[in-house]
Amino acid sequence: MKSIIFGTLYLISFFCAFGDVRAADLGVQPLYFEFEKRGASKEKFEVTISAYNPTKVRFSVFKATQDITGKLNFIEAAEQDVVELKENSLTFLREGTKTIEGIIKYPKRVNKTIVYALMVEEDKGDASTGIGIMVRYAVVLKINTSNKRVFEKGKISKIGIKKIKKHLILEGLFENTTIKDYRIDSIAYIKDEAGRTVERLRLRSGSSWQKRVDESIVFPNSRIRIFGPLRKVTDPGKYQVLLVNRINGKRQVVGRKSIVVTDKDIESEEAKVIKRGVQINPSPIEIKISKGKTARYRIEIINSEDKDVNLDLPNIKLTDGKEYSFIPNRIRIGKGKKKFALLKIKNNHDKVWQPKELLFKINKEGEGEVEISIPIKILY
Repeated sequence: MKSIIFGTLYLISFFCAFGDVRAADLGVQPLYFEFEKRGASKEKFEVTISAYNPTKVRFSVFKATQDITGKLNFIEAAEQDVVELKENSLTFLREGTKTIEGIIKYPKRVNKTIVYALMVEEDKGDASTGIGIMVRYAVVLKINTSNKRVFEKGKISKIGIKKIKKHLILEGLFENTTIKDYRIDSIAYIKDEAGRTVERLRLRSGSSWQKRVDESIVFPNSRIRIFGPLRKVTDPGKYQVLLVNRINGKRQVVGRKSIVVTDKDIESEEAKVIKRGVQINPSPIEIKISKGKTARYRIEIINSEDKDVNLDLPNIKLTDGKEYSFIPNRIRIGKGKKKFALLKIKNNHDKVWQPKELLFKINKEGEGEVEISIPIKILY
C-alpha cells in the first residue's frame, strides 16, 4: 500500500467544493461529495473529467485519517469494499469530456463518519525521462454511515504555553469523542492574578490557520492541536485560561487551566525587551571589528506601549580603547511606532574585538535608567 500526506489537494477540494478545478490538461468536477445513509445499502455518484489534449487518466481510491494538525492523510485502499469504481482509467484520443461512475456501498455495523478520496491523475506510464509535474486531483467522499441523532461532545486536554521562535503560543488538544464529524470554534480567555481579562484569542488547527478560517473540522475519534499566539500577555506571572469550544455553533465544551509565564517566556529571541513594550532589532548583531577599525550598524527601535516614550541612548568609552555610541543619542517614539538609530562601534585596541554582547544603560523617561543587552554573533 502506498500513502500520501494530503494537504494542498484537500484545501483545493474544500475551497472548490461545488465547482471544478482545471490544471495542466485536465478538469475535474465536482471535487466534494457528502453521502448520508438513509436506509439504502448503496448510492451512485458521477465525476466529470474534461481533457484538453489527448491523454490517459487513471483513478484510485484512498482512505483518510485526520492527523493532529487537522489535515487528512490518505492511504490507498487495499480493497474497494466501500467505494467501487466501474472503470479504473479513461482514454481521451482528443479533447473532450467523459464521466466516471462510482458506487458507495454503506458498510454494515459501522456507525460513524468515514472519508475516502477518489484520486484522479494523468497516467504517464512507468517509463519517463527528465523532470515532470504530476497533477493529482482528489475528489473527497465524506460518508455518514449512521442516520442516528448524535449528541455532540468532545474533550480538551494538555492546555499550556509553548515558545516557538519569538512567539508565545497558547495551545491545547481537542478530541472528538462522537461518531460524526463537526466544526469547533475555539476562544480562549486569559485572566491575570487580579481576575482581569488581559486577552481574548481564537485558537485554530494548523489546517485552519493555513486556510485562514475560524472554525476547525474534527473527525470522529480524532485529536487535533489548536493554538494561537499570545499578544497581550507581556508580563510574567500566573494566569487563568478559560478555553471555550463551541461545536457547530451550539454546544460548548469548556477547559480550564492555570499557566505560569516566566521571564524567559516573555523574552524574545529576536529582540530584547526594555521593561514593557520597547524592542531593539536586530538581535543578535553580526560583528567582527579589526584593530583600529570602526563599524556602523543600523538598528530598529520599536515602541509597542500605549504611550509615547523618550529614550536617551548612551555614548560609552571603555578603558581598553573600545567605544560605542548612538546617532542620534535621544529619540522620541510615538505609541505603536518605530524609529531607526545608528550604532557606531570603534576598536582602538591592537587586537581583533569579538564581543559576546554589548551591555549599557539607557534613560527611559519616567522610569529612570534601564540596563539592556544587545547579543553579538561573532563572524570568523
